[in-house]
Amino acid sequence: MAQAQRFLRETGVDILVPNVGTEHRATADKVVYQSLRAREISAAVGKILCLHGTSSVRAEDLPLLPADGFIKINVFTTLAVGGGQAIARQVLASVGNILDEQELRQLVAQGVLGTRVLDPVQGSSAKHGPRLQWVANAPRRDAWATAVKERCKDFLRIFYRGYAR
Repeated sequence: MAQAQRFLRETGVDILVPNVGTEHRATADKVVYQSLRAREISAAVGKILCLHGTSSVRAEDLPLLPADGFIKINVFTTLAVGGGQAIARQVLASVGNILDEQELRQLVAQGVLGTRVLDPVQGSSAKHGPRLQWVANAPRRDAWATAVKERCKDFLRIFYRGYAR
């Protein structure tokens, strides 16, 4: 704690990013958020902490952050991962409307996709193949934006009580 106080005093920074077990762009299974350590540092320097990122914080630990002294959290990686995964799900769910049957058969032969991808396309009797509404950017943009918006809403729900004041 003395080191944090000295750093604050000597640098005059407005916000402090402490080492509390999390890592930038890490996954929660590799690191463990140290709530007690954060509270100790916050008690020594005040509620001026910034969490480098939330992607390595377990969901059950997120609500602890306000009381632990964090006034700022960085969320880019968790939003990028969630958005990217939503895009992948959207593309996989509509791949029969993006690729033609020959390409799909090649991917099945390579073991990349299963044979279900050759089933009739999204409830239609049309052949597999590119359809503008599925190959344009809008479906992927919408999948990404929806996932990111929902994650931001999650953060607001999680932190509302802790930051209500």
